[in-house]
Amino acid sequence: MPTQATKPYGALVRLRSVIMVTMVGCYFPVSTLSQTSNPLQNPPNYVSDQGISPSYFLPPSADSLIENTPANLPLAPVPSLVGSGVSADPNTFVPPSVSQLQDHQIQPDPFNNSNQQTQSTPVDLDLRSNNSSVGTDSSSLLSQRPLAPPSPWFFSSNALILNLKQQDDQILSVSALDPSIRQLGTKDVSMPSAGGFELGVGRYFGCGKYALSASYWGLSPEVSVASVSVLNPGELATSLPFNLPSSANPGVTQGLFVGSTPLSDLFDSSTEHRLACQREFNNLEINLFWFAVGGVARQPIAPNCIDGRCWSLSDHPTATNAPWLQTPSRFRLSLFTGVRWFQFQDQLRYSAKDVYYENRVRNDLWGVQSGANVHFLLHPRWTIWSSINAGLHNNRRELGTASGSGSSLATIVSNGVSNGTDYIYDTSSNGVSLLGETTTGLAWHFARGWTTNLGYRVLGASGVATAPSQIPTDFRFLGQAIQSSDSLILHGVTLGATYNF
Repeated sequence: MPTQATKPYGALVRLRSVIMVTMVGCYFPVSTLSQTSNPLQNPPNYVSDQGISPSYFLPPSADSLIENTPANLPLAPVPSLVGSGVSADPNTFVPPSVSQLQDHQIQPDPFNNSNQQTQSTPVDLDLRSNNSSVGTDSSSLLSQRPLAPPSPWFFSSNALILNLKQQDDQILSVSALDPSIRQLGTKDVSMPSAGGFELGVGRYFGCGKYALSASYWGLSPEVSVASVSVLNPGELATSLPFNLPSSANPGVTQGLFVGSTPLSDLFDSSTEHRLACQREFNNLEINLFWFAVGGVARQPIAPNCIDGRCWSLSDHPTATNAPWLQTPSRFRLSLFTGVRWFQFQDQLRYSAKDVYYENRVRNDLWGVQSGANVHFLLHPRWTIWSSINAGLHNNRRELGTASGSGSSLATIVSNGVSNGTDYIYDTSSNGVSLLGETTTGLAWHFARGWTTNLGYRVLGASGVATAPSQIPTDFRFLGQAIQSSDSLILHGVTLGATYNF
């Protein structure tokens, strides 16, 4: 029976035993012991480099990702145990045995640089690696690079075939014998289908949650030309009111004169009238993307692969702003907002012999826009996608107009302040325009990082000035306001490819 003096010592021994057991529990926390041994199934929550989702762990570039618990841990010799982690000698602490540790499936330290054997062939997680098979020796393990951080850059290129919806026809020339017979009008110089190009570049940031993208596309159709000819002078007549009878002086003709001849007489005496139209389109936009629904942020954790095939031709799709996805659903949505510049130029030239009348109009739309990209996966390699955006813009409109012959400008003859003035002037104004665009198409993810797209695009703009709408109803005055009540609708096919590193 212990004496009164030994009781405090026995209590001290039991207290120290409790402390030792607590230390073992702290060294191997329950949360760690309860993790699975495969980091691909339950990756730690680390963040590394650009383009990595915060919920995924990226191993260091010098190590291989270890999928299984090592068979031999470097532990001290283990004597026979009494209780849990306490030896028969109360003055000695003994760590738990290897079998006890394996019962808890300890997660290996991913930052351990030592050469460790695995029980199965590891997967090469470097998406830029060409290795298709992996050995099991230490040197082979070290030669296999783990999942490398993806490049934050992406690029795109598209060919465009677009057409401009025809505006209302404005008749310019008629038959002199029967003015109801149309001979030449703006419908005859409608824009044919024209080819253009589109280029884009972008970069991810914020661990792949956001992207900044810039794109440009341009369209320069060929000059549209139409003409009408007759055998005898006097069979053609212009329908434009270049000259009108004076209301103040009966029998006096006013309007545009080339020398002493009214411009209308020069058109009417010609045997050929010609009409030419030239248009040009330019578009530049910078957008900030953020990812909303369906897992569209960059998540470069590899799919479950047993060979190298899935790295050369990945079964996981790549979209414009979502490469290397572990897609949680077939539906994906990303939102964007940005600034945009859209330019439309229109030039009209109406001529007979060496006399002419022309308008040159330029619209520069500057504003902000917002939109969304939607993808629906039909198959790991095939996607239906759609993009839509709209914005409010300031339209800086510029107009230049002139009339005359090859050697001189036409002169205004009138009772007003414009009398004796050459018919040439430039003016500008500002107005509000709405601009919207939508593209819907089919995407084929034919190789790792590569996607080819076939789409149909429709662009609409309101509050736009066109050259035919600037033809005045009275040529005896200069300085009329720019007419900007027209609308544009561009539509056609886009075909191209996107590359995400």
